[in-house]
Amino acid sequence: MDYLIQQYPVFCDVMGESPLHTSDIDLNFPTYRLWWLPAHYRPLSVHMHVLPNGSGQIRAKVGDFGRGGTLPAKLMQAWETQLSSSDIQAFFSLLQACDFWQQPTQETGVGLDGSHWILEGYHNGQYHVVDRWLPRGGPFREACLLFMKLAGLELHGGKPGKRGTWFALKDSL
Repeated sequence: MDYLIQQYPVFCDVMGESPLHTSDIDLNFPTYRLWWLPAHYRPLSVHMHVLPNGSGQIRAKVGDFGRGGTLPAKLMQAWETQLSSSDIQAFFSLLQACDFWQQPTQETGVGLDGSHWILEGYHNGQYHVVDRWLPRGGPFREACLLFMKLAGLELHGGKPGKRGTWFALKDSL
């Protein structure tokens, strides 16, 4: 996690993101961001903001490889989509199932090949982040996969959590 703490401003800058708690959106409503940071593929940032009526907006961004394939060099693609209140509730149900707000920020176990799945949340004046290396199952992984799906991304490649796995836009394949 020390590496990620040092590199977080770089990822934010290249991907055109602000630290979640200083974002330009109305923080009176929940906001979440998922970073998918693979060792050997394009990094993704997916940012969800809940609107006053219970629906939401999601903004997704894909970066290009940087030096050594570890840092993004530039923003390649970005898009936004609207979410229904049922989409938001489905995501919140998975957050509750994984006990997101009580999860430790980091668990032991980081590899050389794989990806960090980092979910940030800001709600009711509280910020929390959960960083997992290749989550292989359970509600946290399911919440992250739903987050990607709501952004229009699909999991492709090898078996989930294994080498050769990546996310791609549904309509780009």
